[in-house]
Parts: sequence; structure tokens; C-alpha cells
Amino acid sequence: MNKKGVFCFLIVLCFALAQASVREQAIQDYSETEKALEIAFELEKLDLERTILEQNTDVLIGKTLEKELKSGITEPEKIKRSINSALAEFFLEYEKGGKLKFLGGPVSKDFLNANSIVIVIECPVPK
Repeated sequence: MNKKGVFCFLIVLCFALAQASVREQAIQDYSETEKALEIAFELEKLDLERTILEQNTDVLIGKTLEKELKSGITEPEKIKRSINSALAEFFLEYEKGGKLKFLGGPVSKDFLNANSIVIVIECPVPK
């Protein structure tokens, strides 16, 4: 066999191995990128769920507070219990939908009453 032929064969073999290695790395990088994208999409879905939950909670608190104040109730403890009752019902329904699971079990009115506070500040209404 010719020395030039062996040398060329070895060079071609080295290039083929290098190209195979680069392709393998590219496939591995693509796979890792796909996994990262899946995780990013899942995080976006969870963030959207959290935002929806927060907005619904804010609206529920606002409506309950407005209803209580319009009916003349200004005692913070009564307002707190009314808000927490509405929140407990909302969270229970939300959990039933399978979208949310609280780590400590279902949220109860007792838990909310023990861990929340309502402060009512009277302000003069401008005429």
C-alpha cells in the first residue's frame, strides 16, 4: 500500500470522526434545548395559573368587602370572616377542578381566619 494512500485515509478518517462527534454534540444540545423549552413552557403555564388565581382572589375580596361595607358592616372581624368564607369556598371549588393542590390540605375558613387580618379605615366621603 502506498504511504500517501494510508496518510490520506487517516486524514479522511479523522475528519469523519470529528464530524460524527460534532453531530452527536449537536443532537445532544438539541435534546437539552428541547427539555429546557418544555420546562419553560410548563413554568409559563404555572405563572399564568398563579396570575389568574391572584386576580380572581383580588376580585372576590373586593366584591365581598364592598358588599359588607354597603350593608353597613364596618367591624373588621365580621368582614374578615365573610371574606375568608368566600375565599375558602373559591379555593375548594378551584381544588375540585384539579388545577390546584395546597400542600397542607384544603384551605379552611379556620385556617384563613387564624392567618389573616382586615383593617377598616374610615374616611370622610367628599361631598
